[in-house]
Amino acid sequence: MMTRKWRCVKLSPAFVWLGLVVLSVTTALEFDGLPGQWVRYGPWEAGATGELSFTMKTNISKAIVLYLDDGGNCDFLELLINDGRLQLRFAIHCGEPASLHMETHISDERWHRVLLTRNYRETMLVMDGESKVAEVKSKRREMMVASDLYVGGIPPDVRLSALTSSTVKYEPPFRGLIANLKLGETAPALLDSQGVKNDLDYLCTKQNPCSNGGRCSIQGSEVLCDCSNTGYKGKYCTEVLQQVLGGLAHLTLKSQAPGAAPLMATPAAGDPKSGQVESVATFKGNEFFSYDLSQKPIQSSTDEITLSFRTLQRNGLLLHTGKSADYVNLSLKSGAVCLVINLGSGAFEALVEPSDGKFNDNAWHAVRVSRNLRQRAGVGLPTVNKLHYMVTISVDGLLTTTGYTQEDYTMLGSDDFFYVGGSPNTADLPGSPVSNNFMGCLKDVVYTNNEFRLELSHLAELRDPKVTLHGDLTFRCEDVAALDPVSFDAPTAYVTLPRWNGKKAGSVSFDFRTTEPNGLLLFSHGRPQGSKDHRPRVDFFAMELLDGFLHLLMDMGSGSIKIKVGNKKVNDGEWCHVDFQREGRKGSISVNGRSLPFSTNEGSEILDLDGEMYLGGLPENSGDLSLPPEVWTARLRLGFVGCVRDLFVDGRSKDLRRLAELQSAPGVSSFCTRETHRRCSSEPCVHGGRCREGWNRHVCDCTGTGYMGPNCEMESAVLSYDGSMFLKVLMPHAAHSEAEDVSLRFMSQRAYGLLMATTSKESADTLRLELDGGRVKLTVNLDCIGIDCNLISTGKGPETLFAGHKLNDNEWHSVKVVRRGKSLQLSVDNVTVEGQMSGAHTQLEFHHIETGIMTERRFISVMPSNFIGHLQGLSFNGMPYLDQCKNGDISYCELNARFGMRRIVADPVSFRNRASYVALSTLQAYASMHLFFQFKTTSPDGLILFNSGDGSDFIVIELVKGYIHYVFDLGNGPSLMKGNSDKPLNDNQWHNVMVSRDDSNVHTLKIDSRTVTQHSNGARNLDLKGELYIGGVGKSMYNSLPKLIASRDGYQGCPASVDLNGRLSDLIADALHRVGQVERGCEAGPGTTCTEDSCSNQGVCLQQWEGFTCDCTMTTYGGPLCSDPGTTYIFGRGGALITYTWAPNDRPSTRADRLAVGFSTQQSDAILVQVESSQGLGDYLQLHIEQGKVGVIFNVGTDDITIDEPAVTVNDGKYHVVRFTRSGGNATLQVDNQPVIERFPSGNIDNERLAIARQRIPYRLGRVVDEWLLDKGRQLTIFNSQAAIKVGGQDKGRPFQGQISGLYYNGLQVLKLAAEGDPNVQVAGNLRLVGDAPSVLSTETTSATPPAAADMSTTIMETTTTMATTTTRRQRSPSLKDSITQNSDDLLVASAECPSDDEDLEECEPGTGGELVLPIITVDTQDPISMATRYPAIPAPPTSLTPLQTTKESLILSDPRPPCPPDQEDCGDPMEVSAFGSGEMTESDDEDFNRNSPMVTDRTVLPPPPGVGKSGHGDHRPPVPAPTTHPNQLHIPAGKMNTRDQVLLPPVPSSRHTPGLTYPPDFPHVPTAHPTDLMEKGRPGAVEVIRESSSTTGMVVDIVAAAALCILILLYAMYKYRNRDEGSYQVDQSRNSGSESNGAVVKEKTPSTTAAVAKTTTKGKKDKDKEYYV
Repeated sequence: MMTRKWRCVKLSPAFVWLGLVVLSVTTALEFDGLPGQWVRYGPWEAGATGELSFTMKTNISKAIVLYLDDGGNCDFLELLINDGRLQLRFAIHCGEPASLHMETHISDERWHRVLLTRNYRETMLVMDGESKVAEVKSKRREMMVASDLYVGGIPPDVRLSALTSSTVKYEPPFRGLIANLKLGETAPALLDSQGVKNDLDYLCTKQNPCSNGGRCSIQGSEVLCDCSNTGYKGKYCTEVLQQVLGGLAHLTLKSQAPGAAPLMATPAAGDPKSGQVESVATFKGNEFFSYDLSQKPIQSSTDEITLSFRTLQRNGLLLHTGKSADYVNLSLKSGAVCLVINLGSGAFEALVEPSDGKFNDNAWHAVRVSRNLRQRAGVGLPTVNKLHYMVTISVDGLLTTTGYTQEDYTMLGSDDFFYVGGSPNTADLPGSPVSNNFMGCLKDVVYTNNEFRLELSHLAELRDPKVTLHGDLTFRCEDVAALDPVSFDAPTAYVTLPRWNGKKAGSVSFDFRTTEPNGLLLFSHGRPQGSKDHRPRVDFFAMELLDGFLHLLMDMGSGSIKIKVGNKKVNDGEWCHVDFQREGRKGSISVNGRSLPFSTNEGSEILDLDGEMYLGGLPENSGDLSLPPEVWTARLRLGFVGCVRDLFVDGRSKDLRRLAELQSAPGVSSFCTRETHRRCSSEPCVHGGRCREGWNRHVCDCTGTGYMGPNCEMESAVLSYDGSMFLKVLMPHAAHSEAEDVSLRFMSQRAYGLLMATTSKESADTLRLELDGGRVKLTVNLDCIGIDCNLISTGKGPETLFAGHKLNDNEWHSVKVVRRGKSLQLSVDNVTVEGQMSGAHTQLEFHHIETGIMTERRFISVMPSNFIGHLQGLSFNGMPYLDQCKNGDISYCELNARFGMRRIVADPVSFRNRASYVALSTLQAYASMHLFFQFKTTSPDGLILFNSGDGSDFIVIELVKGYIHYVFDLGNGPSLMKGNSDKPLNDNQWHNVMVSRDDSNVHTLKIDSRTVTQHSNGARNLDLKGELYIGGVGKSMYNSLPKLIASRDGYQGCPASVDLNGRLSDLIADALHRVGQVERGCEAGPGTTCTEDSCSNQGVCLQQWEGFTCDCTMTTYGGPLCSDPGTTYIFGRGGALITYTWAPNDRPSTRADRLAVGFSTQQSDAILVQVESSQGLGDYLQLHIEQGKVGVIFNVGTDDITIDEPAVTVNDGKYHVVRFTRSGGNATLQVDNQPVIERFPSGNIDNERLAIARQRIPYRLGRVVDEWLLDKGRQLTIFNSQAAIKVGGQDKGRPFQGQISGLYYNGLQVLKLAAEGDPNVQVAGNLRLVGDAPSVLSTETTSATPPAAADMSTTIMETTTTMATTTTRRQRSPSLKDSITQNSDDLLVASAECPSDDEDLEECEPGTGGELVLPIITVDTQDPISMATRYPAIPAPPTSLTPLQTTKESLILSDPRPPCPPDQEDCGDPMEVSAFGSGEMTESDDEDFNRNSPMVTDRTVLPPPPGVGKSGHGDHRPPVPAPTTHPNQLHIPAGKMNTRDQVLLPPVPSSRHTPGLTYPPDFPHVPTAHPTDLMEKGRPGAVEVIRESSSTTGMVVDIVAAAALCILILLYAMYKYRNRDEGSYQVDQSRNSGSESNGAVVKEKTPSTTAAVAKTTTKGKKDKDKEYYV
């Protein structure tokens, strides 16, 4: 085949204009640029966002284009032409106007497209390919729009004061054309205009409809054509005047028989002359005529064809004759003239097209085709020249191309028909490059050869017998509207076409353009056929775009075919021509001229399409359609978005624009433009949606965002599942698909559970998503057993993919599944895993889509676990089923899951008392395990889960002091992991606990959202046996529990959602046996809960499981609700004195003090309370009345610090309550409910500056600054060696007279002790007790008054130092609840007496050996990275026991142990080795213990004192006079010795203080009555892991025996030296560099021989490490 193209250089102006812009003439306005012209449209509502577009053409260099404002206030927008370029100015909220200037000239008399896009403060201007954005700086985002939209000028009736822009009215009016003005996608409402020509004016002047030289005019809003002197008539001068020309009727062809058609002389086309006769006909796509050549076939060697055409159509058959391999075909192809000639030896093809523009410009064009015999010689030819036939084709006499036909065949033989303007089936004509008929006007079609001349047009007009007319052929030239393209703006848009009756043969051709990769172009199907037992089959025909490639799909009843047409993507935004032709089982499909033949399966040759044909998409409710699974875009609801034009079915045109208008098709518009600007540049997708560019639109992918809608602006529905809930979507009928898109979000604490599954009633087909071990598991099973698989091989079996890791973290995770036939993709949080299915079967059948619980169980062997958590945004093939079920959009939903983010508590059970528990079957945790449960309680301790095993294997989960402990033994010795929750969990709120162990022996403990992990070496299997206990064990079993288990009682509270390795356990139904009060549900927890007025007089309410207690310590009141008067004494005339005296060895040193007292008096001067230090120190604290005002003066170093309340007069005889707190040098004072007075220590100007700067110092550096200040001696904070509390002031000469009640000081209730006759209290003077002393401690479960634990703890308090020189008053009066956290600050330090301040940094040596050195250290473990050693706090002793009575007599500390402060977990803890979440195990073996170390560098454990009752309150125990040895006492040897030099480091800031107690390695271990208290929880923030080797048993026995002997010796030594001064020591703890002290500065002592303490020699040594007090 030979193909030739000829491109013309010269082109008429009409080509240029029509080629530049395609616009609708119905929206054009012509502006003359005269003063007073304007057009007014309705307002453009673009305050926030909006688009305005138009096309314009002008030659003016300065003018106004459009304008709008807010009515003369602040906001305006104007578009001007300035210097031949567009200029945009706008302003919002009276801000500085923003402006931008385009670079491209617009005053060039060319058409330009302009687009304005508003986006809050930004406005973008796009002109052709240039775009610019400007942003206005304003407080308000939205532009206020109050005016109409003015175009081309401003109406004169608009006052200048009503215009925001003062210059716009003086801008020159616009001159030129403006067309296609649109606001968004719709035309604005035209309100009024002046001096502007309307659409008809534009039509008459710029696109004259009058043909053949007719003159156009407008009269009465109609176009009139004056045809005089043109030789034509009719509305548009297209009808030829019928004038008989003499002398022509007798002319005939030399071979013409009588009666044949006369010869008609035809002048050159395009050069009409007056009076000349032309034969013109109008073809509209369904019309054509044929001339029968069967009686006289053509046999010619020289011939010529001439014709003229006028059309707007790009493709169409002009003329054809011949068949088989002997034919001539002349057509319009893509706006060019195409000639194809075949004389039996191959086709010759010539294509003539202009270099710019096309021939379908609605102008007349003359075509001449000639074939002549010529002699041809050239290179490669024989020496003897042969005769060849040269073919010449010319258009308008200018465009000519020449070629030669093949040598062997020179004669054109045709015994068929001459087809003009079309044929019955143009696609089947041999060699036809097009498949559709011509649309337009044809005239003077003449065929001439060497024997005769056929004037075919004239013969048709005369109705010659050999001519057959088809369709409504009109013999005049009428305008034939072009087949306007239509745009499908959204995937839901479609146009319905009539049924296609192409049973045996047929053709379809059309053009399309798009930039989107997927979309359904055409679809039609037949009537379902098949038996009831199998899925019915239907004939169908479809074309779709998949990943940018065109696919043809057909099924004629013998099996479907799917053909990918070409290897080049066609979504490049350019027009693509598609031509489909079929005859029987064979056919071809071509894309842009590249043809691909095809053949359907053996069998039927009939394509039986019973239904309508859909173009661009399918109806939204396509349930009645039989959608074949092979058509993926139909199942995925991916409609076509783009443009389609020139649709011909079986050669007949389809007016898509008219069809769309008749059907009112939403989303279908009658034009096609391609926008140049990028929609995503304005970031239209909100809430994290991902934007991609589409065809004139943006596409937001909302997967994983929790939102839906075009811009991800609507929140998706959330469904909550508690393990018994589900949502099930029932399909109206069985669905079959080969492609699925599934997306959802989920949030769960469980590692197992069904997310989504498709299920079938007839087969095992399923597509299932589930959580499996914290990962997402995708299972796809395509089963052929229950469905018709006769035509294809059976499927293989389930395919599985896994993605994600540790997804059970109660965070949102997004899941997406994409299946295309055998290809699988699973994405979790944008991480994608791909897989490929085996087997030929690819169809998935399903009747239901299920979530939460899989109810269809007939074809599944292993059921997935029920889901507990939240689901959101489930979309299956584009259907948002969760939201549709919620909104009632679909009626086939079954559900009991609850909409909304609800607290999920599944199967809660109440353990009413500590003796209740249930026993389940053995926990299967040999190689790995995953446990999850929820709990709610107010009890701080209790055994939650226990399962023993083979040998020493066991697992325990328990609650210790409000924190979760996980203890296990895999055969390497027991290990302990502590949760790092930020506060105790016994707060009567639900908490989530997850414990897991994977195949790599990594243990994970997660409490709510805080996770710790640990890797253990050695044994990897947990061999459990026996029953699994939940809630506790039998009473007799506690003493035999493994070591490291602290619990000695059961759990009281509610567990729920118990998940044992993926199985939801029903604790009551699954229990092997049940003990105690175990009931379903968790009604309300405590019967009585705390409220704001639960406790009177600012008492603090403490919630308990069965009620609450009140902390009345700082109220001066007592009783269960702090409503009873405290112990009250009347101080009579002459005064009295109550003195509480500490034993010399028990005198505390404090960094913080808390004092509360109530009184009534009429004295204006008296001392209420005075606290004194040991003789010679000079520290004191005094509360007094002076001039009727309350004041406090204290000295903890060198200067007296005072604070008073000048606003309240207290000598009025009324009852007043005074509350005083001290923290270092800072102090607060509150009288009654007055605002709190704050006092900071005074200093020089540097201190004042530091007080201000200190607030901006980072917290971690704050304590370093404090330490530096301490070194400089600027601030002294320790109240050293407190010796006595004196009440009444008699000894100072300022006696008090009146009543004093409820005195409280640092945990001591002095008046109550006096009333009880405590031996440490002496009374003197005129003193009388009022009534019986009320009890301030209660053992009732509903309320109690606990002593302040933190106030009695013998540690140094951490303070935050703030300095100023003034006294300030707070603006509110905080209750005691506001300052309850201060309890954690009032920590005491036991200190030996020393003649001078311990802050003086001078050496003090009260003794020379023989003393018992008990270093008390403070450790900060805030940093969760490094390894550190942790120390216990010494719990508060009761008020009847001196703080360090243990050093004097027994070392057995009695333990009323009130609750620890909420933020301090470690009070009362033993020492523990912590791995801080690093997963590293720290082991301690006997051989590591060096009892002969010369340095005190290791630590052993001093257990905390035993508790008194379960609540920590009750009567005080008397001290045990002698030590005893408990057989179950646990001793943990210290780690390896470290003898590094002392390094004193500055303390690291911490939000709370964690004290500890350390012994020398030689110091004996003293057993206590409750050895299990050893394992109490450390403070949050650290994961504590304790390992105990079973090999240390013998060494422990030796140590216990040695300890008893050492204690006796040391007690004797203490007795001898108890009254001597004892110094404070510093001990090297450099091996614990991660834990710095926050204690006070102490002196460096010469080490005693017993303590083996290293001496330091410098006074001002920096970088102090630890500080200890004895």
